[in-house]
Amino acid sequence: MKLNIYILIALSFVLNLNTKAQKKDTLKSDVTVIRAYDPTISDANKITLFPTINDTTKIAVDFKYYVDAEKADAEFEIIPINSAKMLPEPLSKLYRSNLTLGYGNYNTPLAEYSYSSLRSKDNNLAIHLKHLSSSSSLNLENYSEKIFAGFSENIAEIHSKSFINTNSTILSGISFNRNVYQNYGFFTDSLPKEKDSIPKKEDYRQRYWNVDANIRYLSNYTDNTHLNYDAGIRYNYLENLQKGVQHTVEFDGNFNQYNKKELLAADIFIGTYSFLQDTLNNMRVNIGVKPYVKVGNKNWALKAGLDFIADTYDQEVKYHFYPNVKFHYNTVEDFLTPYIGINGKKQSNNYAQIIQENPFISNNLLVQNTNNVFNVYGGFRGKVSKSLQYNFSVNYSKINGMYFFVNDTSTKYENTFIVEYDNVKLTTLKGEILWAKSDKLSFLLKGEYFQYKLDSLLKPWHKPEYLVTLSTKYNLRDKILVNFDIFAISDRFAKNFYNKTTPIKLKATIDINLGLEYRYNKLWSAFVKLNNIGAYKYYQWNQYPTQRFNAMAGLSYSF
Repeated sequence: MKLNIYILIALSFVLNLNTKAQKKDTLKSDVTVIRAYDPTISDANKITLFPTINDTTKIAVDFKYYVDAEKADAEFEIIPINSAKMLPEPLSKLYRSNLTLGYGNYNTPLAEYSYSSLRSKDNNLAIHLKHLSSSSSLNLENYSEKIFAGFSENIAEIHSKSFINTNSTILSGISFNRNVYQNYGFFTDSLPKEKDSIPKKEDYRQRYWNVDANIRYLSNYTDNTHLNYDAGIRYNYLENLQKGVQHTVEFDGNFNQYNKKELLAADIFIGTYSFLQDTLNNMRVNIGVKPYVKVGNKNWALKAGLDFIADTYDQEVKYHFYPNVKFHYNTVEDFLTPYIGINGKKQSNNYAQIIQENPFISNNLLVQNTNNVFNVYGGFRGKVSKSLQYNFSVNYSKINGMYFFVNDTSTKYENTFIVEYDNVKLTTLKGEILWAKSDKLSFLLKGEYFQYKLDSLLKPWHKPEYLVTLSTKYNLRDKILVNFDIFAISDRFAKNFYNKTTPIKLKATIDINLGLEYRYNKLWSAFVKLNNIGAYKYYQWNQYPTQRFNAMAGLSYSF
């Protein structure tokens, strides 16, 4: 017991000494506090104990089973699946005939009939008949009385297409035209002042009979091993009221074949033109051979050739050679395609061709050929989107023997035209923008600017400086169709034989036209056409005023 007391006393003494030592050190030492005291308590981990039952009784399970194997017969039937077929869209119903009747102011009747055979793998036949006439009377400049200015245009034609086999096709056709025009563009100073003395319409009438027949034979080979061809012959007979007759015989053909990736081809042309009237007998023959080669791929294409032309006139033969080169390169997926080229040609001018341009010509007019020495051009075209396309170009041409219409002062009333020739350097700027959202709506804006440099003539008679066209088409659910056109033409000049230094000015004009068609059903439709809505007075040819505002309404029936 005493031992325990001595031990406790010794432990107390030792602890007392330790405490004094600590106090002594604390008093004599510096203490640096790093941070404030932050007491923490460690997480307690709970011991999870689940109650269990120890079953000392164990039962042994001894399970035995047996399977009697037996074959199972599985019967099945194979049902074939038919191959997939691409069904074509249902064909729309075709009608053989269409009849259109209409009537407008200026006493203008219209009758038109068309016939076409239905779908066939062997041949197609088409017939077209049309009559359009007018009995209008118009006021001439500085003349009080109206002059009869009617016309009559008639056509009857038949065309056929026959498929000889899968690789050959024959095209043929024959047409008959009878057109009557009044040469009403009198020089008013030559007209009598008395109304009863005005020339009768029979005195200044011109009539043209025209028969045209042609036949063509062409191949349809799709492989590169065969020679493809497209050749035909045409005959045209033209007769005017004064018994002037022109016979035209023309043969033309294109022959081409691929040699690996190059296309070797040639165009051949032979034309004879004979004009007979009284003692006048004029004969002209033109022969042309135009070989060329085409190479390229999906991004670029090059055509290079040389044209050879022989022109025979009055037993004199002239030979001409023209380059025929064209290159284009697709830079960005049809977005921008620049192109350049150079060519030339011998333009065959004849009586029948001139009538198509100006029906008020002299009845015995002979026109020389025009030599387009060269034409250099360049431009770019492309697609901004699927809806928007464009094409801009510039042309520079040198033309020898270009013809211009002037009034024939050798006649009493100076109411017909002859031609004057000159050598011309012509610069042409062209631009086209087409916006077609769909088949339902489209806009086409087209502009052309012409700059003539003449050797001898004062002005390019009857030629405009610029032409601008805006055409709009709109289709509303195939029920209402709208056509809206605006034509703008610049000032033009006509030769003044009585003051050669002061040409006659034909003022610029704007022509606005509107066409409406309402389709009641697939058989019946009604239409209205409004021309020159602004009722502008303008002259297409000197001394020849055109009709002002005119309207026509009619019906169309398919059966």
